Amino acid sequence: MRDRTGRVFDLKAQRNHSGQVGWRHVSKVVCDIGKKAGVKVHTNPISGKVKIASAHDLRRSFGERWSRKVMPQVLMELMRHEDIQTTMKYYVRRSAEATADAVWATEEPATTLGNSRGSSVKKVAKTSYPART
Repeated sequence: MRDRTGRVFDLKAQRNHSGQVGWRHVSKVVCDIGKKAGVKVHTNPISGKVKIASAHDLRRSFGERWSRKVMPQVLMELMRHEDIQTTMKYYVRRSAEATADAVWATEEPATTLGNSRGSSVKKVAKTSYPART
């Protein structure tokens, strides 16, 4: 198979001085597609206002999905972060929290667990994580 280069698809739009489609136009097109497809990111429970997926939301979901599949250095390169700390802060920590949530979700609701010898241990309460900013 030959090497593939260039854009995946060509947006018919105003071009910038270098002949490329500007990021603002691409962002608007992605939002319009999200709106027509009904891709909702969040609904404010108080106002009922719906946030439609943007290009940045798609970027974040890409990073979150891959954070569970590849090592941080690889994710840093995929996300084009200059600093590994950015990758660690926004994606690897969340991946660790998701793993912890999955483990806690498997726990039985009982407050004590017994073993085959008849002794029991009290379960430690799940710790809460600080709010994400």
